[in-house]
Amino acid sequence: MSRTSYAAVWTGGGEPLVGSIVLGPTSLILEGKGPGRELLERIRYDEITSLSVDRSRSGRLAGRASLVLEHGKRLVRLATPETGVLPELYERLSEATQ
Repeated sequence: MSRTSYAAVWTGGGEPLVGSIVLGPTSLILEGKGPGRELLERIRYDEITSLSVDRSRSGRLAGRASLVLEHGKRLVRLATPETGVLPELYERLSEATQ
């Protein structure tokens, strides 16, 4: 059985949030907390128009390479503190968005 929940740092354009990402049956669910705010965001797989890994210095979150999702005109960038998980997430999201 594959994992469905991962610890993560993510941002949709504002300050990074610390929390988790969950690979649901039809959506990616992002939960996060930051200074003075909490956010729960659901992104349907069929709304993701592009997916890439950014290993550049400017593309890092919390010092780690990030996975960049584009949906609509918005980018969401996420990273996980767990070693080796980013390629797994990329592969699973690639399969889910096809």
